[in-house]
Amino acid sequence: MTRPLGSVLVLLSLTACAQARIDDSCEQQLACQELVTATCAGAETPVSLPDPGRCFGQDLRDDAPAAFPVGNTQVTFTSTFDGDEETCSTVVRVVDPDPPEILCPEAEALVVEQVGLTIPAPELAEATDACSPEPTITVSPSVLTEPTTDVTYTATDEAGNTATCVTTVQVIELPPASGLRILSAILAEEDRTELTLGWEPSEGRDVQGYQIERAADSSGPFQVIATVGADAQIATETQVPTEGAWYRVTPTSGEHTGAPSAPVRAYAIAGDVYHEQGIEVPSVPFETDLYGVVRAPAQLDGGPFPLVLLLHGNHGNCRFIGTTNDTCVELQGHECEGFEGLETAPNAEGMLYQAETLAAHGVIAVTLSANALNCRQVPDGWIGQRSEYLIENLRRWKSWHDGEEGPLGTTFAGAVDLSRVGLVGHSRGGDAVANVSSRLAADPIEGVELRALFTIGPTDILGASQIEADMVTLLPACDGDVSTLVGASIHDRNLDDGFARIQYLQVGANHNFFNTEWTGNDGLRVCAPGIIASAETHTASLEAILGSYFSSSFSGTGLEHFLRADAPPPSAIEAWADAPLDLRVSYTAPEFLLIDRFDAEDSPGVNLLGGDNHFDEFTVAFSCFGRGSIDLGRCGPVYLHREKHGLHIRWDQGEAALARFDLHELDATGHGVLSFRVVSRWSTWNNDRVDQEFVIRVRDAAGESASLFVSEVQPIPHLYPTGNVHEVLQSVRIPLASLIEINGELDLERLASLEFDFSVQERRGSVILSDIELAD
Repeated sequence: MTRPLGSVLVLLSLTACAQARIDDSCEQQLACQELVTATCAGAETPVSLPDPGRCFGQDLRDDAPAAFPVGNTQVTFTSTFDGDEETCSTVVRVVDPDPPEILCPEAEALVVEQVGLTIPAPELAEATDACSPEPTITVSPSVLTEPTTDVTYTATDEAGNTATCVTTVQVIELPPASGLRILSAILAEEDRTELTLGWEPSEGRDVQGYQIERAADSSGPFQVIATVGADAQIATETQVPTEGAWYRVTPTSGEHTGAPSAPVRAYAIAGDVYHEQGIEVPSVPFETDLYGVVRAPAQLDGGPFPLVLLLHGNHGNCRFIGTTNDTCVELQGHECEGFEGLETAPNAEGMLYQAETLAAHGVIAVTLSANALNCRQVPDGWIGQRSEYLIENLRRWKSWHDGEEGPLGTTFAGAVDLSRVGLVGHSRGGDAVANVSSRLAADPIEGVELRALFTIGPTDILGASQIEADMVTLLPACDGDVSTLVGASIHDRNLDDGFARIQYLQVGANHNFFNTEWTGNDGLRVCAPGIIASAETHTASLEAILGSYFSSSFSGTGLEHFLRADAPPPSAIEAWADAPLDLRVSYTAPEFLLIDRFDAEDSPGVNLLGGDNHFDEFTVAFSCFGRGSIDLGRCGPVYLHREKHGLHIRWDQGEAALARFDLHELDATGHGVLSFRVVSRWSTWNNDRVDQEFVIRVRDAAGESASLFVSEVQPIPHLYPTGNVHEVLQSVRIPLASLIEINGELDLERLASLEFDFSVQERRGSVILSDIELAD
């Protein structure tokens, strides 16, 4: 007979009991049925089990649940009789003969952040089953790779039954734009801040436009303030809120929006001017003026903010009224007074566009007037006095930060972060900027720390050295004023000071156009008119690059890739400049391991690691020195780097020219890149060459190697269009990780050699190499 599920004792019939007593045979107390099968009636199913008991008066127990799930469940019976215990088992099998029911989503547009989205199946399909409360859902394909994909969803219940459905999914690809940046800011009428933003386009194939969004906080909520088309990389906000704002851009496709860019903060800016007269400045032989045009965040309670001082170069200090023509008069102050037909030349205001853009980044920026120091012809170009003029302004800003009342009242009390000070200088102003650091080291201002310097077409009259701050040197390739591009010497002279050093040659740039008040095109002295970039290209590119450099330097987030010669200029900057930018960048990291600079006068045969250098099949291979060095002109008259040694190598057509540097099983794992500087020579051996091509190869001690063409990393163009050719070294930086991608067996802990293979083009050529190193 059977018993209800879960009972612990079943009485045998009188007949059975009597038979048991008659047979006196309770040697086997239990007789379990091996398998009991039932059809599921829900998530759990009640099942009646046969009674396994055989003895009258036995104590019978079991561990059966109240109801059974789908699948096999073992029930154990235990009997005790006359002091003996016995057990047996029955398997209860609940079967589910019916598949689940699955409901596919209707065909709809699915917005994804990138191609290769793994579909979140449980969110896109629903499945039910009478016996399995949560059927498993799988999807095929699991990754979307096509604009339109047939997606099959499969639901599987606990019994293994399956059901499928298919949905055609349209993938709208809207990954985020990148590199959102402040390109420009203007303090317009009615104290409005006009802001120009730029970004690198989303790589989504379905982008139809972008939303420009603004929020009071980086976490939002963001509101749409404008929309632009898919081809746009620039958007202008005509009135930044007084308290500043966070901005981001989001790609759109019809009613769909994709992933937003990382937000960027912009500050509304405010303006002021200070003019202190009759001030004694060290080394200036007369009392003069401190004149500064200030641009700063409109609300200073979010500070303290970094301070950047900007200084123009030597230029006429008086202007013919009603014109943009300037002339020279010896002044002792800022203003041009008492001269008929003349007014003050706004040299400081010519750098105001830079100050306003920096202020939108959250910087207190001051463009200074050195009118009193201009138009004075002395051997040192008044460079030292200009440096002291900058330092005297720094002293004033420290006192105003400390709460001392000045021409601006106490507006900036507590608002200036003097541990983050930057300087920008143009022409002789750049020379002065490069000399401030050594003067501050000799006579420091408590709490003032130079963090970053930027020089534009600088002179090099005092031989600036001991520059204890990061520094950028901009060399305008069509510079008709400082046509010798001597700023390269400042860069080369200060490579070993433990700070980042950046030099970039800007092809098509002249000297004057970086100051909006200097309208004369000096570039016509050295370049054809069609080569020289517009004045707007000069200012637009510079303000965007300045913003990138100082914001990254002050924030400590690391320089952008294009400033480290690791990438071309961002396309957003080129869009704002309305021209492609040819920047030849040289970058030296704060810390590096030098392999060779070819300083040996007689032979480059041994490198700085003690390894032998081998030069096979070269017509020429020797160390050379720049103009003005101990071996005057050995590198030739157009080699720019007056204080920089290099390896001059020249090879004949068809020869297997190979330069190999033994590395003595060098451990490179503590570094990120292999770096060197190179220039294609102004030589008949390079005639008709557009750019140089050669192979860089690294070998380890076990013979494993990784090779790549230099063009895969950085194009090496052959010179540049100008009537004043200079051979300017530029950096090539090869990530060590890319070598491992080429050959995963390469052992970076035991590098045996570095090779430059110049035989790949099967033609002759000539280059100069320098500064081979491992760096970050």
